[in-house]
Amino acid sequence: MRVIRHPAIVIFLALSLAPALLFGIKGPWYGGGAGPYLRPALSFPARLTPETFRRVSVWFNDRLGLRYPLVVLDSHWRLRVWRLRFRGDVLFGHSSWLFFNDSPPLPAARLADVRGRLRMDENAIATLERNLTIAKERFAACGKTAFVAIAPNKQSVYPEELRKGGTYLAGRLDDLLARLTPDARSVVIDPRPELRAAKSRYGVPVYRPTDSHWNDLGTFIAYQKIVSVMAKENAIDRPELATLDGVEIDAEAVIGGDVATRLLYLPWNFLDQNIVLRGGPQFELSLRTERDRVLIDNPQGRRKLLILADSFGPPLASLLARHFREVEMLSRPTWPAAFDGDVIAPRKPDVVLFEIAERSLPELLQPPMHLEHMCGAR
Repeated sequence: MRVIRHPAIVIFLALSLAPALLFGIKGPWYGGGAGPYLRPALSFPARLTPETFRRVSVWFNDRLGLRYPLVVLDSHWRLRVWRLRFRGDVLFGHSSWLFFNDSPPLPAARLADVRGRLRMDENAIATLERNLTIAKERFAACGKTAFVAIAPNKQSVYPEELRKGGTYLAGRLDDLLARLTPDARSVVIDPRPELRAAKSRYGVPVYRPTDSHWNDLGTFIAYQKIVSVMAKENAIDRPELATLDGVEIDAEAVIGGDVATRLLYLPWNFLDQNIVLRGGPQFELSLRTERDRVLIDNPQGRRKLLILADSFGPPLASLLARHFREVEMLSRPTWPAAFDGDVIAPRKPDVVLFEIAERSLPELLQPPMHLEHMCGAR
């Protein structure tokens, strides 16, 4: 064949087909561990929809052979050659600021929420209104209190680090909160105003530039907001403990956070700093970590708090333990829905806090389950 007479063509075809031939083999690559990851690998689409071809493409990319080195090469190529401002679910901001997609499964390049283009429709808002109201009533009937705490998208707090001008535009959460009735709205804890104010008050970030999560200071600001809302409902003891008096705020240089490491796989390419809180009052807390939960005991506390949380939850649990006899935190996927009586009732909490990332708001559309069991009757 003529092709064989041209080794360059043969080599090019071999290199092009190698990843597909190694389908399912993700490595090897430096660094070990699970490699780039901030979401589960997408499952193969079960039915034909307008999104099917895009989902097949993502499914294939998630399982492509030699995926790790190709991700690194692609990240370098986009940054150094094309100078693009996005790759997959990652958005490149100013300096070392990296942002995670605010409106999955839409492409990150759309920036739908931070541009003020994302909204819930009337039916979705009515469903969420009903879910929150029913949950509040059923919990109150059992002498319990429930809250939903929102962990904001980083771009909701730092729009100026993402795009020129930096003006925040009202997004999906703003629209939702404005349209909920006071009863349903009282369940939701939104720390965005406090986090935005803290940016200038303390002179250091409240989120890590290369991570999707808040740092110690951001966690503390969100914790203060949660305490203040719970205190108004008489759902927490000693709210005065939520203070930064006597606390030192230090900045430490660190390698890239989860967006730089687990999505771009370029931890050393982005300068970052983490904010650490030191000092302040000390508490005699006992922490136990089990397979699907964290338990924190406080001999000075009085009530029990149950937290259903994603990855923003663990540092909040440690702070809220100052106010409760026991804090039990369950991580996903231990709980199937925001309010599940069969998960909550056996643990006998006085207060339940459901923490969810802003970009995951549609999860609140899941209806409460088994609330007839909330008071312990089966």
